[in-house]
Amino acid sequence: MGKKAPQEKAPQAPRASASRPAPARKRGASDASAGSASSAGSASSAGSASSAVAGRSGGSAAGAGSSPAPPPAKKPRPSKLAASSLAYSESLSLRGVVYVGRVPPKLTVSKLKTLLSDHGEVTRVYLEEEDRAKRKRRKRAGGGGGKRYTEGWAEFSSKHHAKAAARGLHMTSMERKGTHSEDLWSLRYLKGFKWDMLTEKVAYERRVREQKLRVEMAGAGRQKKEFEARIEEGERFEAMERRRGKLEMGGGEFKREFRQKKVLED
Repeated sequence: MGKKAPQEKAPQAPRASASRPAPARKRGASDASAGSASSAGSASSAGSASSAVAGRSGGSAAGAGSSPAPPPAKKPRPSKLAASSLAYSESLSLRGVVYVGRVPPKLTVSKLKTLLSDHGEVTRVYLEEEDRAKRKRRKRAGGGGGKRYTEGWAEFSSKHHAKAAARGLHMTSMERKGTHSEDLWSLRYLKGFKWDMLTEKVAYERRVREQKLRVEMAGAGRQKKEFEARIEEGERFEAMERRRGKLEMGGGEFKREFRQKKVLED
């Protein structure tokens, strides 16, 4: 038998050691790590930029949401009517009232205002009329039946003028020449008195008079009804007595009346 020829082994490629990586792979890994780092950096920078933009946009949105405070509203200008009413009320507070204790006959409102106007501006005058019953009694007694006044009030535009007039004219002659030259003034300044108080007083007195008149009329109506009822009662009583025959007397005897029917003739 012949001997087998020895087989030749194919050459094997050398194995790469684990401790020394291939240069190409090392370069690729470093590139990958650098790429990841750069991507991470770019991502972080992009995130920070987006967050900054978002913050700015949020701030701007917040600023847009919270609108600035509106300007203070302008005070409305008072109208001419309100201004005139305010000026009138202020002028009322400066006025003064003088009381006229005695008003002589034939002295009217216009004449009293004229006499007092020499000592200051007189705005209003009021004179109280005497009672109608008193005027009727005076007229029946033979006196004049004209209108007379018992007391009065005069309002000056200034308290100073009112005080001066009351102080200077009290117990002096009303006029030098004329109808009232022998009459004296009886004036008194009313401190703290307002014209509204006088109007309230006049209105109260008018209401009292009206109430008294209503009470008197109601009493007169009751008296009238009672009188009519008594008359009717007396008439009924007389008719009843007449029917009984106790009122008509003749020959000392009472006579009675009977209603008889007419006799029928055949």
